[in-house]
Amino acid sequence: MRLTCSFRMPLRFARHSAGGMALTIVAIGCGVALVCAIDLANRAVLRAFVEIVDTMAGRAALEVAAGEGGLFPEDVAARVGSVPGVELALPVVKAMAFTLDGSGESLTVHGVDLTDKAAEGVYGATLELDDPLVFLSHADSVVLSRARAYGGNVALMDLYGAEALFTRAGFINGVDVVVKRDAEVTRVAEAIARVLPEGLRVETPVQRQADLHRVMQSLRVALDAMGLFGLVAAFLIAFNRLSTVFEARSWQLGVLRAVGVRRRVVWRELLKESAVLGTAGVVFGIPLGIGLGRLLLPVIATTATLAYKLVAPRAELAVHPSSLALATALGLGSPVLAAALPAWRASRVALAATIRSRGVEQPGGSKASMWLVRAATAVAIGMAMAAQSSTRSATAGLLATGLIAVGTALAARPPLQLIGCVLPAVFRRLAGPSGQLAAANLVHNLRRTALTVGTVGVGLGCVVWFWTMADSFQSSLVTTLTAALRADLVVTSTHVASGYVEAPMSEDLLARLARVPGVRTLVASRVIDWPHSGRSIAIEAIDPTYFTHPELGQWPLFGERIADVWERVARGEAVIVSANFALNFKARVGDPIVLHTPTGPLQLSIGGITAAFESPSGTIQMSREVYSARWRDRQVNRVGLKTAPGETASAVREAIAHDLGRTYDLRILSPGELIEYYATQVRRAFAPLHVLAATVMMVTLLGMADTLVAGILERTRELGMMRALGVRRGYLARMVFLEALLLGGSGFALALTAGL
Repeated sequence: MRLTCSFRMPLRFARHSAGGMALTIVAIGCGVALVCAIDLANRAVLRAFVEIVDTMAGRAALEVAAGEGGLFPEDVAARVGSVPGVELALPVVKAMAFTLDGSGESLTVHGVDLTDKAAEGVYGATLELDDPLVFLSHADSVVLSRARAYGGNVALMDLYGAEALFTRAGFINGVDVVVKRDAEVTRVAEAIARVLPEGLRVETPVQRQADLHRVMQSLRVALDAMGLFGLVAAFLIAFNRLSTVFEARSWQLGVLRAVGVRRRVVWRELLKESAVLGTAGVVFGIPLGIGLGRLLLPVIATTATLAYKLVAPRAELAVHPSSLALATALGLGSPVLAAALPAWRASRVALAATIRSRGVEQPGGSKASMWLVRAATAVAIGMAMAAQSSTRSATAGLLATGLIAVGTALAARPPLQLIGCVLPAVFRRLAGPSGQLAAANLVHNLRRTALTVGTVGVGLGCVVWFWTMADSFQSSLVTTLTAALRADLVVTSTHVASGYVEAPMSEDLLARLARVPGVRTLVASRVIDWPHSGRSIAIEAIDPTYFTHPELGQWPLFGERIADVWERVARGEAVIVSANFALNFKARVGDPIVLHTPTGPLQLSIGGITAAFESPSGTIQMSREVYSARWRDRQVNRVGLKTAPGETASAVREAIAHDLGRTYDLRILSPGELIEYYATQVRRAFAPLHVLAATVMMVTLLGMADTLVAGILERTRELGMMRALGVRRGYLARMVFLEALLLGGSGFALALTAGL
């Protein structure tokens, strides 16, 4: 019993081999740090977004809205207020504005009826005005609140002034609903939904929080996949190192077996040693993970902002016990699981066999059993990928990622066995005796070599996968936008409303741009997020002129298309959808699509499929004439223009900047400059993976270094004899370098296969 509960023997061995285990401890610590940092940073970003939702809602338990950019009549608030259980129904205009002092600071504007004292209680703002009549007589007056949201100040504005500036007279974009204390929120919401016009919806802050959780989940899956690669690499390093350590002490274990210690006791003591190793890794990794989390926090917040067109919050990292518990469990579990097979193998070797095979790598499982494991892993990978493809499940995707990493490691040994017999001879021809000795040593310890190559393959494969994905996305974006943007200049706001999307501007700007000397043709577009079948998609509404004049640009279509596709899109009869929209909603060319607009259902047909990047769920491109009429939205995000014959783009740019630049805070870019701006945003969105890939790469290099150190320690006597026989240090260093080169080259070849 004392042996069962005591950690005296594992601690003694751990102290004795602390130097040799240092790299393994650091590798496990890096894996723990990855898991801890990703979980802490994700929680902090999500918490910041949720706090924003709560701050903006105030006391309101329900909100009636049409969606971004959707306007509806102000009298809807009166209809909602008549529903039983509703205490207050406040018409609001919610918009974003920017200061003109050069700082570009954002203001979240709430346009409410300031003559209604009940509004003060809903939003927690007390108005202290010297002269309310003077304030209300100026439609552009605002009251700054101490509350903060979306990283900027909250400003209260009179409802009618907000309508004049941001919507139109008599139209709002929301109704905040306060429910009576004795009423049930769910039933009140159902009653409100029954009286709302077609195209409007009612939701709670809890629903918006759930939407944020769903949005962040997909980002978290991508980051978790990177962390999983790092953890698998750390697992392989621990497996490799513990196998070497247990084999080096096999004679001691054989003596223990000879004096009567049972196999399960030996196995349990070896597992305790791996638990000590894991504990050291956790102690090293948790502080590192907290520091890495602080480094990742602003980068992950930026990625979420760009990927899902959210407004950047001010997130603060808080150490959450569940994050530490998750990292600790994985940090302890990985080395214990890694030690299970080597410990079982070491505990079952008889004393006579140990003496005969001292200094030789212990035999592993049979070839048939290993091929059975590889086949089972391949089948499991196929099943997980099929499940992820059919269900779009994040869990299935993570499982497939982990299995691919394991499969990559298992695939390392067969090629090495195949070329092992000729490798020393080949390296002798290429690098002389040093090369032959390096190759012979790796072939002599084939299992350890295969594990190291597998570790390198997993780590580098992760990096190759990341770079391939990021470069492919950026290249696709640049290629597509180069075809779609052929205007001479593109005019946008200097401010960004959310993510990477420029702040909307009034379409009144179009008339003033048309009067600028040298401007021949204008094409405006509006981009909004809109709910569709339970998901948030992007709608990109473009002036009809764009679709019928290819010289302005044209989105490339994939596969089949309907007849006269561009003319029908321009007339408002059809739409173009993105490839991810077709995938997510199982849509095909020619299918009808129904959009629930603020003025009722709008049915259009799908005319073609293109590559658009406005939303992860999908994008719909349509005529802005139809959009403006059905959404009652008179704003635009971008204006492309063609210059008149004989006019230069630089001259027109200067004229626009001089006449309108300061008034509207305009940014005037060439198509190439705009495309570069979007490419920069893509690089910013992928920035967290740079940090994670660097950490995974560090774990991979630690695994290679650990193998080389283990090989040198095992051959200390042999290397000493070689030095005594006159072999120079340079030749020995060259031999170790060639071993590293061979390991790295084999791992890189495996990584290319797995990563691509």
